[in-house]
Amino acid sequence: MSTSRFSPSQRIRIGFFVLALLFIATGLVLLMGSYSYDDIGAGERLATPSSSHLFGVDSYGRDYLTRVSLGVVISLGVGVTVSLLSIAIGAPIGVYSAIRGGWLDMSIGRILEVLFAFPQILLALVLITILGSGIQTAMVVLVIIYIPIVVRYVRNVALVEAQQDYLLSAQMYGSPKFRQCFVHVLPNIQGSILVLASSIAAFAMIAEATLSYLGLGVRPPLPSLGILLTENQGFLSTEPRLIFFPAAVLVLLVISVNQIGDALVDKLDLKRNPVRA
Repeated sequence: MSTSRFSPSQRIRIGFFVLALLFIATGLVLLMGSYSYDDIGAGERLATPSSSHLFGVDSYGRDYLTRVSLGVVISLGVGVTVSLLSIAIGAPIGVYSAIRGGWLDMSIGRILEVLFAFPQILLALVLITILGSGIQTAMVVLVIIYIPIVVRYVRNVALVEAQQDYLLSAQMYGSPKFRQCFVHVLPNIQGSILVLASSIAAFAMIAEATLSYLGLGVRPPLPSLGILLTENQGFLSTEPRLIFFPAAVLVLLVISVNQIGDALVDKLDLKRNPVRA
């Protein structure tokens, strides 16, 4: 029996509601606000929150609400972009590998084993060292890292699907491998892929914040949530709000996306096992 108070559908709605609320709030701040994210001198340095600066002012005199709001947009944009690109590239490879089988599947399996032998953060650092830092590079590196994860996950799901009667019937009638993959299998595993996409989005936001915190992601003065944390870590004891606001928003973003993913897992599980409460 589920220990959650809310049904999977309710948890999905709550997660999307929080994300929508954040997106609308940040959009209003950026579109209708009086300050630019890099407007030095918008207020007195390190001024506390007030009616004109709801999150106060940072050490350069920039409106902090504007910077946190843009950080939310950047983090969410990175998470969604990395997730969509990873799925778009990795899912077809994983499905085709599982259905095609033979030497192709074996070769892809060996390549994945080699890639998974390296820690993800180490691989990211090596790639960024080669390609250079910046938000575009960070997204490319994260996509490269997550593609093998998508390929392995989708391949495993597709291998299970390959034993289903509908696909065995398609094979008996001589359906081409390409059609089996993209007409029969992919539509039937889209729920599992959606769950994976939500997980990748959450992890990508954390990874981007980590890279930016280390100075390897977004470049100042463009504010990502990771940049805001590293810029203001020296004010932790004197102005903790400069750390609290970006950290709290990042946690809220990740929890909301994870909540959606976890609820989707439960929802798919309930469909497979309808007697489960």
